[in-house]
Amino acid sequence: MACRSLAWSTQVRVKGERLFEQTAGDRTESRGENIDLLDLAEIGPEKCTLDTLLHPPYAWVVATDNSTPPQGWKELAALSATAPLWISSTPGNPSWHYATGCSQIAYKNEPGSWELAAYNALVELAFLVKSRVRRLDKSEEIESGSSIVEVDSSLRGVQFVGHWRDREVAYVLARVPVSGATSHLD
Repeated sequence: MACRSLAWSTQVRVKGERLFEQTAGDRTESRGENIDLLDLAEIGPEKCTLDTLLHPPYAWVVATDNSTPPQGWKELAALSATAPLWISSTPGNPSWHYATGCSQIAYKNEPGSWELAAYNALVELAFLVKSRVRRLDKSEEIESGSSIVEVDSSLRGVQFVGHWRDREVAYVLARVPVSGATSHLD
């Protein structure tokens, strides 16, 4: 998973769509998404440096390219009992796009929950760069009120800069430099 996160941070193209439907009471509800991660670098353990920090009850693993030694791992503090500010208010910085991803904690596979939260943050970053909304056609008999939100963004230099969890949910804060984000939508 550490190698996959390193590949995501090097370069990734996020392409896909989300389907939304207008329901009773004028509520808009998500009906699913179809997202592909393309143009990924192939990074295995032989192509990077892995560093591990045991901080009971957690074990953290970071992968870096061989030119950049891991930084900050020896000073890692325990996850705070209090939610960080970025959980409720995404940081603002004109040089960076920020997004938060989350995932329900799967107690049999908590590392997978963290990876899913990071994936969700990555996808949110892509939608922040640029997305396009299109309404689905309405038939003569049925007015669906559905729409699709499309994305096709390349991200370079993604960083996962915050991690936190409560009893049920893992949260990951990701950022990408504005200069490292490109939309392929016309």
